[in-house]
Amino acid sequence: MNEYEIKIITKNNVPVNVDNPILKYEKDKNRKNNFLRVEIKKGIYKIGIGIILDFYNKFTITSSQYTHVMEKTNIGKKVYKLKYYKNPPLDKNIREKYIKEFSETFKNFIKKSKKQNLVITYVPSSSVIPKEIALMLGNLTNTNVEEIITINNNDVTMKDSKDIEQAIKNAKKKYKINSNLVDKNTCYIIIDDIMGTGASIITILEKLYEITGKYNVFLFWQRMRKDEHT
Repeated sequence: MNEYEIKIITKNNVPVNVDNPILKYEKDKNRKNNFLRVEIKKGIYKIGIGIILDFYNKFTITSSQYTHVMEKTNIGKKVYKLKYYKNPPLDKNIREKYIKEFSETFKNFIKKSKKQNLVITYVPSSSVIPKEIALMLGNLTNTNVEEIITINNNDVTMKDSKDIEQAIKNAKKKYKINSNLVDKNTCYIIIDDIMGTGASIITILEKLYEITGKYNVFLFWQRMRKDEHT
C-alpha cells in the first residue's frame, strides 16, 4: 500500500503513533484557519485535494506519546446527531439547521476556487446527508449536481477495517463511477460525511483520475480517527 499517501495538514497539534501506514499528519502553524487540508497521492501523482472541517473527537498527546481521545468536537456532536439520532429522530428543524451550516461553510470553499467547470457530486449514503448537502450546496453556488458515483451492495461488506489494504480492496469492489456521465474537462467536488481509513475516497479519486487525467476535490465534515491508538 506504499503507492498511496494521505497527508493531513493542520495548524493545531497532530495525532501521533497513527496505525495507518498511508496516513501522515503535518503541523503548519501558518495556516489561516482550523480546517484540515488533505492531499491524496497515488505514487507521484496527486489524485485529490480536499478539506475536512474538523476531527470527530478532541484529543491530547500523552507523555508516552499516544493519542488520547476525549469528548467530541463541536462538529463531531452535530454529525453524531445527524447520523445516529433515529429513535427518536433528530428534530427536523435542527437537522435542517445543521445541514445548512455545513453547506454554507462548504460554499466558501467553492466560491474561492479558481478552478473552472465545477460539478458537485456525492458519495451515496443510507443517511442521505451527503446528497442533501450536495443539493443545497448546488443551489447556494449555482453549481450543477450530478450523481456519478454508485454503490455495488451485492457482495461487498464495507465495515471499516484497520487493514488498509483490505479496506481499499473492498472499496474498489463497492464504488463505481459512471464514466458515461464524466466530463474530462470538469473538476468534480465530492461531498461525503466521515473520513475513516481513507479507503473510500482514495478509490473514488483514483477511478476519477483514470478517466479525467487530473485530480479532483473533496469536502468532508469530519475526520473519524478509528485508526489511532487511544
